[in-house]
Amino acid sequence: ECEPTLHHNVYLAENHPELIIKGIKYAMKATNAKKAYIGIKGKRKKAIEVLKEHLKNEENIQIKEVIDIYPSGEERALIHSIFGEWLKPTQIPIEANCVVLNAETLANITRAVENRKPVIDKDITLMGKLKKGIGPHVILQEPIGKSMKDMIEICGGIDGEYGEIIIGGPHTGLPEDIDQSVITKVSGGAVVTMELPEYKGPVGLLVCACAGDEDRLKDIASKMKSEVVAITKCKNVVEVKGTYKCKTPGKCPGQAGAVMYLKSKGAKR
Repeated sequence: ECEPTLHHNVYLAENHPELIIKGIKYAMKATNAKKAYIGIKGKRKKAIEVLKEHLKNEENIQIKEVIDIYPSGEERALIHSIFGEWLKPTQIPIEANCVVLNAETLANITRAVENRKPVIDKDITLMGKLKKGIGPHVILQEPIGKSMKDMIEICGGIDGEYGEIIIGGPHTGLPEDIDQSVITKVSGGAVVTMELPEYKGPVGLLVCACAGDEDRLKDIASKMKSEVVAITKCKNVVEVKGTYKCKTPGKCPGQAGAVMYLKSKGAKR
């Protein structure tokens, strides 16, 4: 996973490695791939140990440990970590002769091939101000369309006052109404945050491709009762088809120039 709070792909590797490995083999057959690599953060010791045990007789599937940075699971970042090649922001993995699939997708391939099951369920991670603890709480194969509020209740419900219900992860997820939010095929999880701190002062916004967009940052500033006095972009941002992409995801440039610009406009934070 890219997002630091999401854990269900790691959970699959630790507890259901056979679903992932079978999915890899089916994907290799479908794409005529001769070699497969499992990119996983080196800190995931248990998952690596379990996968290695199940791969002892698999010569064409290799584990590649990657460093613990964000967003190491992003497809171009992963290709760079494994092969040392940077794709341009406009390029997709096939242009590096690669297909990138996450653990949940591989498990779904196995279910589709062996059980003829379509993607009607979703794996979810819940974290934050929950009565059963901060988490991560991994819940597998919940039906698409199920209320996210019901998912939170499985974890005991919300523990006291909170700030937002973020659907996705803390970097790129967006807040949703707890009474309206449901699981979709792209839902990764939900984070129940602490109350946002209040800062009634001037702030500057630095917009990048790997975190909240300008609207999201303005929303956070508004909820903190802050005054936005300046906005600038990360020097690695490239606009592609109306969305921001990073030139080198995971290899962040220095932002001294951007910070000095924001301060020159009166930003204190």
